[in-house]
Amino acid sequence: MTLARIARPLLLALVPSGATAAAQETLYDLDLPQGANRAVPRLVSADGETIVGVHDGGGTTQRSFVWSPRFGAVDMGVLAGAPTLFAPFGEGPVGLSDDASVIAGTASRATGELFAYRHAGGVATELGNLGVDFAVASALSGDGEVVVGTASPSTLTFRAFRWTAGGGMQDLGVVGSFTESRAFGVNGDGSVVVGRLLGGPGPAEAFRWTAQTGIVPLGAPSGLGSFATAVSADGEVVVGFETVASGGPFRAFRWTAQTGMVDLGALPGLGETRALDVNDDGSVIVGLARDPADPFSDASWRWTAAGGMERIDVGGVSPRLYPGGMLSADGSVLAGYVEGAPGAFTGVRHETGEGAVGQDVGAAVAPNSTGAFGRITAVGSLLASENNLTLQADSLPPLSTCVFVVGSDLRAVPLPVGGGALLVIGFVGRYAFPGTPPMFLLTDPSGRAQINVDLSALPIGSGAGMSVLAGETWYFQAWHRDDPASGGANLTNALGVSFL
Repeated sequence: MTLARIARPLLLALVPSGATAAAQETLYDLDLPQGANRAVPRLVSADGETIVGVHDGGGTTQRSFVWSPRFGAVDMGVLAGAPTLFAPFGEGPVGLSDDASVIAGTASRATGELFAYRHAGGVATELGNLGVDFAVASALSGDGEVVVGTASPSTLTFRAFRWTAGGGMQDLGVVGSFTESRAFGVNGDGSVVVGRLLGGPGPAEAFRWTAQTGIVPLGAPSGLGSFATAVSADGEVVVGFETVASGGPFRAFRWTAQTGMVDLGALPGLGETRALDVNDDGSVIVGLARDPADPFSDASWRWTAAGGMERIDVGGVSPRLYPGGMLSADGSVLAGYVEGAPGAFTGVRHETGEGAVGQDVGAAVAPNSTGAFGRITAVGSLLASENNLTLQADSLPPLSTCVFVVGSDLRAVPLPVGGGALLVIGFVGRYAFPGTPPMFLLTDPSGRAQINVDLSALPIGSGAGMSVLAGETWYFQAWHRDDPASGGANLTNALGVSFL
């Protein structure tokens, strides 16, 4: 199981006039775990290669899954507590360490009480409580050592907590006239916690906590309330949303000690915005927007200082987001979901790559002898005149022969080749080095191969080959040798590149 295409256009090319294709957006449909009907990704690792979420197991019971390009979506079962009904926005994993080795989450006992857990090395550890048998985890530090969330020191009283293995669950308290606090985000090393203060005579306020300062309210410029949802890895940038008018709507904000709380604006026709996550250095923020009059108008957005707030829309698809932890360290990969029939959720992975080009137009049909599905990607420019395209194949057997193939069209019916299938057709050529017999690439010890493509001389026909012209779409695959037990050969997915 690997990256598959959604049955609609997936690539939105952002190409400024006279410039290279510097930023591309691609939306990949994540395969469901075996037997599942619905899945909602919640978390992504720092490198964007691991996604964790929840699925229904083909029935009504909620289970967790982990997805990677190499192995697809794999069921993880019930990580902690008793099985519960599928609730895509309730209990389950809420935090993932940068290296994807530790998960934090919330589970319930058979008797119904909620508790926070930390899952590492295949073992789930309950994190305790502050007095009442209730604790809800909200986030996990990048190093996997600190869990934050909300617990109860007494009945119907809620306090933000910070948990470590050495110190246990720490009540972060309250400040001023506020009577309750709730934690929603934590930075990379767990030294900064953000959340919300409430229960006072005035509006609720976002807060930032450190061991040196304790809880510090961040204010609410409108005077109507604010809510911190996430914090950058260094703890310097806090994001969330504030109420900007009586009765709403919310507006996303970005806070630093230097600037204070800055309104990030809204999208045309969608006047309510909420910031839900921020990348490691605070330069990329993602969130949701909606029309306050239409609760079903959710659209996702991405903010940068250079581009401001821009709607994420790939071929008419704007993925929905689960709050917190869904953005990679550099801000280029986002985990979300799309909704088909009512209640039918399918996980998606959104990539914004500097120079990433191409659209996944056909999945590899079978894993190779490593147990993974081979994958082909490309970087460069969509402008044919710039002649800048590099192909890379990953997750192949190490030190095996690899041949990149190019074609002018896709087969309606894949052609079986060894253990895989050839998807390209039409004018077809292969990349080889001159010689008798011709020489081909070998994958490196990690199972990777790469070539630079000369767009002025595709290896088709005799002589100088065929040039790529603006307006044409070409398709690429990588064939490779494989273990005889796996068919002797296999192929990656197919990648389509439409040139301008």
